[in-house]
Amino acid sequence: MKRIKKSDIIIILMLVVLFTIIIFMNARLVYRSFADQTEKVGETQLISIKSDLESYISSSKNILIKTASGAEQIIKSGESRAKLEDYIVQQKKAQIAASGGTTFNVYIAGKGWEIIPDFDMPSDYHATERSWYIGAVESKGDIFITDPYIDSMTGEMCYTLSVLLSDNDTVVAMDFTLSEIQRVVAKMSLQESGKSNALIITKEGMIVGDTDMAYVGKDLYKSLPEYGQLFDNLRDNPEKVSFVQNIGGHLCTVFHSETQNGWYMIISVINDELYGRTERQMILNIVINLLMLVIIVVLYIRNAINRSKTEEALQSRETFVEKLSEKLKEPLRDVIRLSNSEHAGDSEVIRGEFARIRTAGIQMDEMMNDLSSYSSIVSNMNKEKKVKKMHMKDISKSIRRARNVIVILLGLITIISTYSYYTRNAEIADASLKSELSYYNHEFNEWELEQKTILDVCVNMIAAQPEILDDYDGAVKWLDSIASKYSNISVCYIANPFNTKHTVIMNNGWQPDENWKVEDRDWYKETAAKGYSISRPYIDEQTGNYCITISEKVFDKNENFLGIFGIDLYMDKIIDIFGNGYYSDEYVFLVDSNGDIINHPNPDYQMSSEKTVNIKDTPYKDAFNSKEIRSTRFKDYNGKYSECISVVDESTGFSIVVVFDWLSLNGLTFIYVVVFVLLIFIFIIVIITLVNKVIKSQANMNRQLSEAVEKATVAGKAKSDFLAQMSHEIRTPINAVIGMDEMILRESHDEEVREYAANIRNASKTLLSLINGVLDFSKIESGKMEIISGKYETVGMINNLVNMISDKAEKKGLSFNVDIDPALPRTLYGDDGRIRQIITNILTNAVKYTNTGSVTMTVKAEDVTPNDCTLYVEVKDTGIGIKEEDLDKLFISFQRLDERKNKNIEGTGLGMSIVEGLLSMMNSRLYVESEYGKGSKFYFRLAQKIVDGAPIGEYSKTMSKEAAEIVDTGVMKCKGADILVVDDNEMNLKVAKGLMKRLDIVPDLVESGMKCIDMIRKKHYDVVLMDHMMPVMDGIETLRKIREEQLLGDDTVVIALTANAIVGARETYLAEGFKDYLSKPIDPEKLDKMLAKYLPKEKVFYGSAEKDESESNKVENINFSSKDNNNVTRMSFIDKLRNEGFNTDAALNYAVDDEEFYRELLTTFVKTYDEKLKALNGFYNDKNWKEYQILVHALKSSSKTVGADRLSLMAFAQEQASKYNDEAVIYAGFNEMMSEYEKMIGIIKDALGMKDEAEDEDDDMMIMEFSPDDFK
Repeated sequence: MKRIKKSDIIIILMLVVLFTIIIFMNARLVYRSFADQTEKVGETQLISIKSDLESYISSSKNILIKTASGAEQIIKSGESRAKLEDYIVQQKKAQIAASGGTTFNVYIAGKGWEIIPDFDMPSDYHATERSWYIGAVESKGDIFITDPYIDSMTGEMCYTLSVLLSDNDTVVAMDFTLSEIQRVVAKMSLQESGKSNALIITKEGMIVGDTDMAYVGKDLYKSLPEYGQLFDNLRDNPEKVSFVQNIGGHLCTVFHSETQNGWYMIISVINDELYGRTERQMILNIVINLLMLVIIVVLYIRNAINRSKTEEALQSRETFVEKLSEKLKEPLRDVIRLSNSEHAGDSEVIRGEFARIRTAGIQMDEMMNDLSSYSSIVSNMNKEKKVKKMHMKDISKSIRRARNVIVILLGLITIISTYSYYTRNAEIADASLKSELSYYNHEFNEWELEQKTILDVCVNMIAAQPEILDDYDGAVKWLDSIASKYSNISVCYIANPFNTKHTVIMNNGWQPDENWKVEDRDWYKETAAKGYSISRPYIDEQTGNYCITISEKVFDKNENFLGIFGIDLYMDKIIDIFGNGYYSDEYVFLVDSNGDIINHPNPDYQMSSEKTVNIKDTPYKDAFNSKEIRSTRFKDYNGKYSECISVVDESTGFSIVVVFDWLSLNGLTFIYVVVFVLLIFIFIIVIITLVNKVIKSQANMNRQLSEAVEKATVAGKAKSDFLAQMSHEIRTPINAVIGMDEMILRESHDEEVREYAANIRNASKTLLSLINGVLDFSKIESGKMEIISGKYETVGMINNLVNMISDKAEKKGLSFNVDIDPALPRTLYGDDGRIRQIITNILTNAVKYTNTGSVTMTVKAEDVTPNDCTLYVEVKDTGIGIKEEDLDKLFISFQRLDERKNKNIEGTGLGMSIVEGLLSMMNSRLYVESEYGKGSKFYFRLAQKIVDGAPIGEYSKTMSKEAAEIVDTGVMKCKGADILVVDDNEMNLKVAKGLMKRLDIVPDLVESGMKCIDMIRKKHYDVVLMDHMMPVMDGIETLRKIREEQLLGDDTVVIALTANAIVGARETYLAEGFKDYLSKPIDPEKLDKMLAKYLPKEKVFYGSAEKDESESNKVENINFSSKDNNNVTRMSFIDKLRNEGFNTDAALNYAVDDEEFYRELLTTFVKTYDEKLKALNGFYNDKNWKEYQILVHALKSSSKTVGADRLSLMAFAQEQASKYNDEAVIYAGFNEMMSEYEKMIGIIKDALGMKDEAEDEDDDMMIMEFSPDDFK
């Protein structure tokens, strides 16, 4: 690798410095912004909690006022002391019940007397000497609140509210526990982690409330001296709402506020906890930025390494493709050489087989020659481009890519930072809004409570002295004194429609006319129904002003109805509910239950006698509709952008709406985003300018890397094309060679001929194994390989491996040893096919690369539980070993290690890549230990489920036992098996029926998906063979429909039939719900295995082969006796077809070597010609390519079944073209296919000596004349 230039180092250092400056500027801005917002939330929250506490104290005061008012009425009326004591006792009980015990005592005292319920008063106790009494007297009618003290009666900490009555002697008092204070203290904590402390302190320094209850009632300076200093600090600087102070060795932020009664609320939070989230986000931001900087720098260093690896991989792929073609040609040349007709002897049949093998071999050779090597593909592409132009294009592409990477990374940082800041700020703003809303809600509740208290006092006074109402003038005067005493009251009155003289008595003497009915007023109706109400705004008839009525029912001591007492508040009083609630950056207003705005700083929205404005017609409607959720930004009446939030007061139905100036709420966020984006933008420009210089200085190296990448891309495409071509083209002639060769081995008795045929078979299978290996790798690489688990016998799998490898080892003179764990479970659950493939590849490699010594396979179970185990497999050899520097290359595709030394060893270099790929899919990996020249050890572990945990025992004994149990199973029969075959092709149905006839199976046959569903509704089937490609409803759609309707039992197996047996087909069908699949034309042997596998065991049995053959011949003679007189012999029609190019061997295989069955299939093929010809022409002319595809798909299968391979290939080409709507290919091949179709029909008719249709029909009738008894 070249050293980095000095100029590059300077540029990188400049980038680092500039980037670092921006990172820390950004971090500082974020931190300060978050800190400011957090402190603002703390302050706002404390104000809200203070309001909550004051609201509670105010509520307690109101209760005391009402109680005192009742007591004063009793005293003034001259009632007895016993009457007063009863009243006090009743009030105590009522307050304990109402407060849940927080108000635990009510009492009264004067000079020389006291009434304290449930108190065993000591002889030296004097109420007039107690602080609550002295304080009340000194307060002269105002309510006095004591400091917390230990109650003489209960011994618990409490505080007292007391008030002096108008006689200047009697004091009424109420005792309260500190539980409500502690609830407020709990709410004061800003953190849930316990790293904050909250206190409420009296102005004298006594602790009223504390996070730790042990400090309550104690002196602050003595108990918490650090907080004593803090307390002095905040009293000296009351304008500072928050400040930082060291408490207990930690820097803490302190928030404080003073209540109306002179108590101080203090919250201290450790800064690490308060700003922890902010700091974490800031650190994350810094780390991301630094990481990006590191990535940019590392990218330059990685260039050379990446280029080297890319070129090495490229060279490996090129070498692989070249050598693979050569390796494939070696066995191919053997096939062509050995298949010379001179080796066939005198048999014409054998000579013909050899000729066809040679033809297939030459065909494969031509395919090989057509596959251009990778290097030629690359060189041809490179020749089309001018070097200079390519050079400049690569440079500009590199620059653009580098720019894009940097811009994207910076953009991501910007987005992450901005989003993080925005969400955090949004949370803070939301909390601030809700805190303000809570504060104003408390204000409104306190106002409501105050009005209710005034109302209760008046109602109690009237209830205690109902005679007040008997004197109208006196009542008016008394009401007026009430109204003048409380400034909030506009007017007050009592209404009783049953009072015939005065239905309304009002403090200003107003009397309604005779048509005015109080009982018709909405406020009266609501109060009469509920007992108490606050009305929505309405126009007062007396004054014409908007007002609100607060009213309550009044009864005397005997529960006689006296009327409804009401207080009216005109609009000028309502507006003052929130005091000075209009600020430059926020304001609050009320909305009634109908949505009409009551008070508002905008006169156009303010409720008046002339107009009302509904909130749904204003920008505040979103907040009003979604309570306690922030509205989106809107333009307010004053031209400012605002946000708002609202809450409903449940008792009145009024809504409180708080409006905030958007800029004051989000301005800091906006400024931050603008500044940060601007900095990033400047940084991007600087980076691009500097990076351009760096990239240009490295342009030559980047160009080479770009060329290497392009070569790798082209190589990948060439490899994919290569593998695809082998899959669809080469395997067909290979299988043909193997099939014809097997025919020669069965039919020929000439030893020399059989030797040639055996050699051809070995060469063909070698060729096929090479291709299969490449295809397996292709499936793994493309992601089409799937792991399909099932239960398997461990002994059976091991036996297969031993049988396969032992012969290979023996031929090389190697010792093959097995070490099998006796405790290995008998039956496991996993993909035994892939496991076997993995072990086979490892064993095959071990044998290949071991010349002397031994190969040992070890299999054992580890970590065994009742349901699971780990399968351990190890293969150890005494072979050539692997160099240490080559171990990393072991799993690289297309590479072979120590090539010069191992050049004569067969293989593609993909075996270990396949092993690694399969193990990776099963969540495992292959481990290798090797010493060059001495041998290697490969091992892996796989997690497997246990089906049968019984141990296999000694492997050698198990093998002997199983060998002894092997018997000649004979011919398979499946009588009584219920099978349904679904295929739209009549010939395919006949083939299936004929193949199953051998097995004593009479299948049900249907030609469409809908008929299949009908049959399954009526009958249970063991197996359903379903064609994939069918018109209207294909096989996959049919299976989905069946499953949707839940027609299948758990024991019914559905197997797909397909003529497209391509890579990944099995995985596709399994994914769609099929149990397995069979290729068409159906191979008899595969069908037998499939049925044996999936049919119920009780329906599969094996009989004598001789007996079966005898019965089969008997059936054959009966079934086809009508054709014995045909003037064309069975040999002659087959020879004629073979001579015309028909693949009669394959066709007979599909017909289970039954020539008469083959004749029947040929006849069906001819009879369906006219119908198919018409359909093909129709779909072709209508350009209905979907139906056309289904039809040529069927033609491909049926023509292959009868041996018309060329026609089958033409149909296949048309199927592929119609699948992709490639009309050019369809038009080019249609006429040729139709001509070939017509030609094949003519050849078949001639070979069979077929007559015209009428005679054929007669023949069919003759067949049907046989009695059913003849077939028994």
